[in-house]
Amino acid sequence: RAFRAIMARHKRKRLNTKLVLLENVKIHGNTLGEILKPHELHSLAMAAQFKEYSQGQVIVRQGDVGDAFYMIETGCVDVYIREKSETHPVATLKAGDVFGEKALLSSDSDVRTATCVASGRNREVKCVVLTKEDFVRMLGDLEIVLWAAAKSHTSIDRSTPCRH
Repeated sequence: RAFRAIMARHKRKRLNTKLVLLENVKIHGNTLGEILKPHELHSLAMAAQFKEYSQGQVIVRQGDVGDAFYMIETGCVDVYIREKSETHPVATLKAGDVFGEKALLSSDSDVRTATCVASGRNREVKCVVLTKEDFVRMLGDLEIVLWAAAKSHTSIDRSTPCRH
């Protein structure tokens, strides 16, 4: 019984961590907390997974198809861009930063525009990862969600089908 209580508390803590990260993700000037309803954020948090990366491990590679979005919980991620035959460091992301959001924004299979490597600074990098497939299955295309939110300035009612 005590073990179950500990496990339940641990699951709640992990879910809350994902919720906080998701709520604060900024896309086109708005946070997901401003755009989505609480139950939609909760569904996304339930679908998102924790993944750990060791120092030096490539998380996403420039040119690969973007199929997931990453929120850094702990550690640092170095961002590199390859131009012609040279690779240049362009940024270091830290806890609370995000990358790969273009994977959610694009209707088509978008390719990664940078390589992101776990730098960790002597510790593992932990990310919360949300796949495009899970996002679209639960909420639909993010571009439509953003457009509707901007148009109404409120959360969107997706109970009625979109008509073109």
